[in-house]
Amino acid sequence: QKTEVPWSGHPDGRHLAILEYDTSADQGYDVRIVNLTGDDRTGGKAGETTNFQGTRFDEGSSSFSPDGRWLAYNSNDSEQWQVFVRSFPGGGGMKQISIEGLGSGWPTWSQTNQELFFTTADAPGSGERQIFTVKYRIDEGVFTPDRPVRWEGGTAFEPPYIASYDLHPDGERLLVRSLADVNDIEQTFDHVVLFENFFD
Repeated sequence: QKTEVPWSGHPDGRHLAILEYDTSADQGYDVRIVNLTGDDRTGGKAGETTNFQGTRFDEGSSSFSPDGRWLAYNSNDSEQWQVFVRSFPGGGGMKQISIEGLGSGWPTWSQTNQELFFTTADAPGSGERQIFTVKYRIDEGVFTPDRPVRWEGGTAFEPPYIASYDLHPDGERLLVRSLADVNDIEQTFDHVVLFENFFD
């Protein structure tokens, strides 16, 4: 049975990157694009779904760039999870932006700077992930990343399949889920806390 999970919306509102996998077949996780029709008045409708990155390996965590010309995602085609960027909609010009390591994922584009963030595991099974940032430039339609730089704000706690950080729209601040020091006191996660005017 196919499962489709919405992941990243294109800035033009006409495309949606999804994660697709089939539990009844020997199929990995694939990045596919749902073409959307309609508008705010009539309501959006899902149209044709096309393949963007579907191989015998697993691909996921897709993220459209602010201008919609690039799609970042992670893949384990090198036996380690790494983050790649490809042009959209053509899908050419694949570039690996992450460094070799224990597995990278969760790419997030800055809305204000030519910069892309991702996380990399520090140790197998620890749940702690280091955040990296990559500056990039685009010369005549070619995406060229710099070497990743470790974010100095500390590590993020990342349970499986859950993102642990997000980038503020100003491109300067990160909201990070950290591993708390609980002093051997059992925590019960039974409520949600909402911070208003967080940065004030």
